[in-house]
Order: sequence, then structure tokens, then C-alpha cells
Amino acid sequence: QIAPDIHMQILQKECFKTALSKGRFNSGS
Repeated sequence: QIAPDIHMQILQKECFKTALSKGRFNSGS
């Protein structure tokens, strides 16, 4: 079983990579 907090970290990493690929973080900052 995967701990909830670890599962959230994985989701955040996936969302972060998706945002980077879209260039939102690059253009935002």
C-alpha cells in the first residue's frame, strides 16, 4: 500500500511536470 502523503507527492510531481511542459511556471515566474 502507498501512504496517502506519498501518493499526494506523486500527484504533485505529475502536475508539476505537466505545468512545466505547458510553460506555465516558466512564463509565470
